[in-house]
Amino acid sequence: MCNFTYSLNAYAANDTSPFWINLRPKLEDYLKKSVNTQIYRYQILGPSVPMKKFLGNVPNAPVIFRGYNSHSKRHIQSIIARSKNGKDMITINVKFWKYRGVLVVTKNHQAGEIIHEADIKRERRAILESEWFNYLDPPLGRVTANQNIQAGTALRINSVSQKKIIQSGDFVRLIKESSVLKLEFRCQAITSGVIGDTITLKCPDIKKPSIKAVVEDFGLARLL
Repeated sequence: MCNFTYSLNAYAANDTSPFWINLRPKLEDYLKKSVNTQIYRYQILGPSVPMKKFLGNVPNAPVIFRGYNSHSKRHIQSIIARSKNGKDMITINVKFWKYRGVLVVTKNHQAGEIIHEADIKRERRAILESEWFNYLDPPLGRVTANQNIQAGTALRINSVSQKKIIQSGDFVRLIKESSVLKLEFRCQAITSGVIGDTITLKCPDIKKPSIKAVVEDFGLARLL
């Protein structure tokens, strides 16, 4: 892994510099061969310091690149460009995003409005890996918008409030089903859960202190 320091001001590379114009296509070719674009998206930010000469002294001199680390979780990586004779080198900053599934709203929602599962779809988007934990992920419960959210927005955990759809103390319809029989009981939840969670119920008509069931919907669970 390559250690580096940087400042945001260093990213303002002069795109019209003949030295950078000469080097950039070579860097792009290196990244194209090195980066799996099915997993990552990247943006070349530019040299960490202004380029004042060609690497190798001539525009077509061979350049060696190193420094890309496919296992790094840093959103900025430093790629080292070095002339083949090793006399000249420069550090170039490249920003990386990693693709992951996120939950996206399909229509506008006002603050305080309930967001139903029918209004949410899953999409694959490029996200800074350091920010993955900021995005909402299943299982979903009762989701309420904390702010105005536009259609197409990926849901972040601070933009919504989640409430488990079955709360401790709620009365629940418990279903027990087989190929020949379907039974339904009225029970009370001892623990809380969202869809897919296993919760504990107390059912007067079932001679057990407690039973386990899977949450299927608001007020509905299925016996394990």
